[in-house]
Amino acid sequence: MAKPTTLTPWATTLAAYPISGLNNRVQPPVGWQTDGWDENEEPAPNYENYRAWEAYTWRKWFDEATARPATVTVASVTVAADTHADYICDGEGDQVQIQLAVNTAAAAGGGTVLLSAGVFTVDAAITIVADKVQIVGCGAGTIIQVAAAAVTDFNVITLSATTNSSVINLAIDGNAGVHGHFHSGIVVTGASAGTVVERVFFRNMQADGAPDEAYGYGIFGLGTAARTTINRCSAYACAQAGYAIAATGTLPGTMISNSFARSCGLGGSAAAGSGIVMTGDGGIISGNYVKDCGWGGIQIGVAGSAAGNSITCHDNIIHSTTNAPGLYAYGEYNDLHDNHVYTSGTHGIHLQAFDYGKCHHNEVSTNVGHGIFVDNCHDSQVTDNTIGDSSHLAANAYSNIHISLGERTDCHGNKFFSRGLPLVKTHIEGDGGAGSGHALVYGNDCRANSMGAKILDNFGDFVSLPTYAWDGSAWRQDTAAMGLVNRIA
Repeated sequence: MAKPTTLTPWATTLAAYPISGLNNRVQPPVGWQTDGWDENEEPAPNYENYRAWEAYTWRKWFDEATARPATVTVASVTVAADTHADYICDGEGDQVQIQLAVNTAAAAGGGTVLLSAGVFTVDAAITIVADKVQIVGCGAGTIIQVAAAAVTDFNVITLSATTNSSVINLAIDGNAGVHGHFHSGIVVTGASAGTVVERVFFRNMQADGAPDEAYGYGIFGLGTAARTTINRCSAYACAQAGYAIAATGTLPGTMISNSFARSCGLGGSAAAGSGIVMTGDGGIISGNYVKDCGWGGIQIGVAGSAAGNSITCHDNIIHSTTNAPGLYAYGEYNDLHDNHVYTSGTHGIHLQAFDYGKCHHNEVSTNVGHGIFVDNCHDSQVTDNTIGDSSHLAANAYSNIHISLGERTDCHGNKFFSRGLPLVKTHIEGDGGAGSGHALVYGNDCRANSMGAKILDNFGDFVSLPTYAWDGSAWRQDTAAMGLVNRIA
């Protein structure tokens, strides 16, 4: 409620005093309202009622302003001796007790559901629909586990249209391999805002069915969720055909940071799960480590269906993906920098329709395909990256940088290296026609050429600048070379 003033109504209902006939909305004189009355004066009962009501409103305001959120405790069956808990689980359908605790906190206007250490076995969803409710565990020792006898697909925890709610400091185990159903760990949906998922360990969320029927996510934020924060989480063996950590259709302010995804998307006949994905407008992917994922490492946007725009992706490590690029970006105004991408199953970094975007200061190494693939982009920048040993499983097949339909691509300041792996086709390669439209390629360091790779090849319509080559003793203009300036000796 709003802070009361001296003008606060002093009664909410009309009631007449039986002796005077005056009702309790008759206020005392102005002087009495501001300064009180002398002890020798005897105010009418309705005046006393005025002061009593005013004191009541102040007390109510103070109580609400200083109220502490409710804390509701839930004990697992393994620590059931803790009789001080508000709810004690029996090891079967423990979502019932947890949901009662969530509802209790919600009824109090928000609060904390504190889960003890131990295993909570669930066979249906836990749902948070109220604001300012958080589920907090005692660390990795608090485990919410899908029952071995689960007979339906469900999300373990769903936050729907809630504001400033969170799940913190616990583990969620999908128990895959025991049943044939998929389960996502946490799903944030509806017009949720300010959701925090922190220090949550997800494992075994994928099911055992065919890959196209086994979408098991660690964390999945979708719809119009805004300002979702996913921090210091870990997803292991999740997302047979989905994503370990995903924020799709997000609004600005969403962040995935300092999290770990490993061995995700490796089940079934086709490895189709990605480590981290974000679509929508505005977000940050920062400081994550993604390793051994069956599909892609970090994915911004989904080609042809959902772009990721104005997303910053930086300081991530992506290692060993199987069937897709280490880092993929589809959308406008994105900024990819200071990422480390190693041993991807296809390209190191794939920029598709990456219009007005920046890809800079990344380290890309030992990838099966191109180091950086600029694919149908315009007005993009690929600068100051360090790239080496691309096409490392197939000599002369791929390039360190390949520009295809790169209208007005600015490619400069990149440095290439070689550690004696099979021959990269070309350091910087175009698509052989006007599709490379007015790309500007200059100031790249192409000296690491011990395997005899071509320096620049197959470009069409470029900005014309003089090219210089080292003749053994001096830099001389090479009129026969392509109209670009790059260091090649």
